[in-house]
Amino acid sequence: MPKDKKGQSGAHGRAELPRGEEDPVKAESARIFQEKYLLAKNDAEYVRLMKRHREIYEQAQNEQIQHKQSDQPADKPTKQQKENNT
Repeated sequence: MPKDKKGQSGAHGRAELPRGEEDPVKAESARIFQEKYLLAKNDAEYVRLMKRHREIYEQAQNEQIQHKQSDQPADKPTKQQKENNT
């Protein structure tokens, strides 16, 4: 993957395959999904619950990071320090 494309979705500068014949069943399924997705995405209750979920999830992620950082006592050598001493 090119360094300037890291973290991006998509073809990353590669040529995309040409589109083939459209499957009418898949196309209708995609249309229905898009319609229902937009209804849910714009629903006030869904927006409220998603915001709450993200706040809880981000808080848990931050607590895990802090916990991992505090698990390494200052007097205990890290893996890299051990490798450098051998």
